[in-house]
This record gives sequence, structure tokens and C-alpha cells, in this order.
Amino acid sequence: MQNATTNFWPTARHYAEAVQCPLVCFEEPSLKRMLPAVDRLGMPLVTSGQFAYVFKLNPDDGGGETLAVRCFRGFLGDREERYQALDVHLNANRIAALPRFKYLPKGILVAGRRYPVLVMEWVEGPTLDVYLDEAVGRREALLHLADEWVRLVAALREANVAHGDLQHGNIIVEGGRLRLVDLDGMYVPALKGFKASEVGHQHYQHPARDVAHFTADTDNFSALVVYLSLISLAERPQLWQEHHDENLLFTRADFADPGASALFPKVEAIGEEHARLAGALREACASGPESAPPLTELVEPRSTLPGWMNAPADMEVRARTREVARAPWPRGGEGQTQWRTPKRWRETPATPESAAVQGLFNAHGAQAAAPVAPRDPGDLTGNTLHFAKSAFGNSYGYIWWIPLHNFVLRYVWSAFGAEGFAGMMLTLFALFLILLFYGLFRAVYYAETTTQTALPAGGAPAPGLGPTPVAPSLFGKQGAPPPPPLFGPPKAAPAPSKPRPPVASAATRPVVGNASLGIYHLPDCDWALRVPARQRADFDSPAAANAAGYRPCKVCKP
Repeated sequence: MQNATTNFWPTARHYAEAVQCPLVCFEEPSLKRMLPAVDRLGMPLVTSGQFAYVFKLNPDDGGGETLAVRCFRGFLGDREERYQALDVHLNANRIAALPRFKYLPKGILVAGRRYPVLVMEWVEGPTLDVYLDEAVGRREALLHLADEWVRLVAALREANVAHGDLQHGNIIVEGGRLRLVDLDGMYVPALKGFKASEVGHQHYQHPARDVAHFTADTDNFSALVVYLSLISLAERPQLWQEHHDENLLFTRADFADPGASALFPKVEAIGEEHARLAGALREACASGPESAPPLTELVEPRSTLPGWMNAPADMEVRARTREVARAPWPRGGEGQTQWRTPKRWRETPATPESAAVQGLFNAHGAQAAAPVAPRDPGDLTGNTLHFAKSAFGNSYGYIWWIPLHNFVLRYVWSAFGAEGFAGMMLTLFALFLILLFYGLFRAVYYAETTTQTALPAGGAPAPGLGPTPVAPSLFGKQGAPPPPPLFGPPKAAPAPSKPRPPVASAATRPVVGNASLGIYHLPDCDWALRVPARQRADFDSPAAANAAGYRPCKVCKP
């Protein structure tokens, strides 16, 4: 293989830069139209493991299958042979708990070289330790997980395979079922005679295990550790706070010297079943790495029904992730490169000045404002009630109640012995009088400042005293001009201001688009300076970029 002898292997940064453009970096056609999951900075989200970096790829159209791409951190001489053996055996012995996968020897292009990748089904859900953070204290939920664990281990043993690294980080809780990820250290019969590529998590493996212990019985010890931890937490939830760290309950120190362990006595004191299994684990610690009996010989599921039939009530526990939602990449025209030529998602921007909005308004027609007859200055009673009512409604007069009630009731009415209901009624009466006097002052002022004291015959307004014409408004409320001010003469109309030179606003300044990510930036943004020339798209304004299907940068916020 081309890169079998090279000393250079990409880092997480190199892989992340390549995965930004799946159309170029991936060899598999089905991966070219996928979208990498991104963090809040818009960079591909990567999870680092012991042997590989994992990227999540979402379907471009939102309706396909989500995949995981494992990009390896270094060269392992027999990796391809191992995965081919796994592929053949697992296709003949399908195990529902294991994700489907495909090994691609030249799957990704990084810095001009091809490197192998492992494409897997993405398993969505929290890891076992994250799930237990929420589930501890729910006995039935934990006992159900323990039964599911026995069924999973039985399926592995029936297929004559071993996972090689059973631990909380490789166990995913998906809808109440348990699934396994990270197949790097897996054993199948075709690998008999090989050495293990890893020895597993130290808090789940026998202290004496090494790479020479690689058989179908490799999982016996760790399977017993996980099961005993689950049923112990179901009965004693406080053990989670006392012993959980980078483990479930047991640690390597407990396995190395069970007699000095503080956990073994606590587990054995829970009940007869727990004492029996803890004793089996003690004996396994004192013997060889593969001396532990299979879990299926020690216990059986508590229920013979399928797991989905006796599962407890659903408990939603979300996986902890830094992934953020992202918009799909802009489309290109027929026969054009999709990541270089974005497509307009909306041909006509929905702005007040757009032809679409103006046409819609003109189709219904602009309705002229209905003429409003002026009030008779001589109708003092009617004008008083009118202005009092308008002051209460338009000036938020109901807010007057709070200070008026508290001040008057507390300091005035109490002095006269009026409290409780009587004080409240007096306060309402005072509010009514204030509004009435306000309306009276406005009515008198209106009569003094209006030259017309009577309407002409026929009820038509006198010349010059009709309602001020109001131009129809597209987005505002139509109506008469505001009433004169309460105190002082009416304000004169302001003098027309001199026209100012146009100033470039945020809506008209140019922006720079990144065609591969569908994001636009301000020209002086650090991310704009990093956009390659072949992926650069210049726009006259943010509105033009939005119309082309781009979304704004979250750093410079254009």
C-alpha cells in the first residue's frame, strides 16, 4: 500500500481540514454528498480515541443514514487483514448490537496522500456512564439494562466473537437497548493466533491481561464486571457517588488485591446473588486472565420476553456533544461543481421594497383613510369625556392605580380611618376625578385654540378645519395626526432638514462568502482572510448573500 511505509500520519487538524470538503477528500461516492457535523465555530466536530479520530457525517438531504468515519492515528501492519476478517465473519453472523462497517484502504485524501478509513453506522445515544448519571436511583431501569447486557453477551458468545474492550465508553444506550462501538480490538475465529491490538480499559480487565490473551473468552472478565456493577447500583444507588470515576464501580486496584478492596464487602452485603457473583469475580482475579467463567453460565435474564416488551418507561437521556445544527451546503446548477457555485434558494428577497411584497399590496389596493369629522369645540361635556377616556386608554392610565392606591390609601385615607374596601373605593373615586379634571382642562384648551365654534349647516366641516390628509401606510396604522400637547401652544412643524450624504450601513456593506461552507463574513474577519480564492464569493451586501443561500458568520456577525 502506498502509505504503508510512510512515517507521516495526519493529525486531528489535518483530518478536520480535509473533511471540510467531502466532495474532494472522500473516495467513496456515497460520502461525497455528506455533511460533517460541526461545532459552534463551524469546524468539523472530531472525537479523539486511542487509535483513531472519529468524524460524524450527516446526510445532505436530511433523509439518509448518519455515518461515522474513523480516521486512524498511525499505521498498524495487519489492520486491513483484521477488518477483512471481521467483515466476513460478521456478515455471516449478524449481531444487532454491533454497528455495520466498511473498511476503505484509500478512503480519505489528506495533503496529497490517501489514507485508510473505517466507515461505520452512527450509533446515536449516550454512553453507559452518561446514562447512569440520570438513571441511578431507578431500580427497574437498571435491572432492565442488566438483562439487556446478558442478552448482548450471549449474542457475542453464540457468534464465537469477543469485543476485546468492554467498558462504559464503548457501550451506547440507544432507546433502552445496548450497542457496542470501537471494533478495533475485536476477535473472530479467523484471527486465531493473532495478538490483540489493545488490552482494553484497565478498570474492566484482569490485571495480568496482555496482548497474548486474545480468544473468544477475552470478554468473560469484563462482562462480569459490568453486570455486577449494574445490579449493585440497582440496589445501592449511593455506590455511584462513592466509587464512580473513570469506571463504573470497580477499579484495577480492586482486582489486584480484592482482600484490601473497600468495594467488595459492600457488594457482597447487598444480597445472596451479589455475594455469589462477587465471589466468582474474586476467584477470577486470583487466577489467570481468561479463567473467569462466561457470564451466561453464571446468570440468566430475569425475563424471557424480548427486551422491548418488558422495558420500563422511556427515560430520555441525551448524549453529551458539542455538535450544533448547521444549514446544508448551497446547491450548484446542473453540471456545475456544487461546492463552488451556490444556488439561489429564494429568487425574490422578502423585503418591504421587493416586487413580491409591493405587488401583493397593490393587488389589494391602498385604501384611503376614512375622513374623521372634527369635534365641536362648544360641546364641553362630550369633549371632557372624550379626552378623559383617551387619556386612560392611550396613556396607560391603568398604571396610575398602583402608586395612587398605595400612596393615597396608606397616607391619606388612613388618616381619616378609611381602610380596606372603603379605602379602595375612595381611591377609585379619586382616580375618576383626576381623569375627569384632565379631560375638562383638555376640552377648555381645545375650545380656546380652535377658531371654529360651530359647524356649518349640513354638518360639513368648515374650510381648512377638516382632517389633515394622511397618506396610506403600508406597514403602519392609518389615522389622524396626534392631538395637541397638554400644556403650552401647539408645536410648530420642524423645518425641513438638509439632505445628508448617504452613509454605508450594515445592510449595504460588502461581505465575503465561503462557497464550501455557505457562510459569509465581513471583509476584515479572520475567517474571511482564510477563505481560499477558489472558494471565495463576493457580495455587495448581506441581503445579497442571504438571497444566495448563505448564512452569517457567528464570529463577526455581519
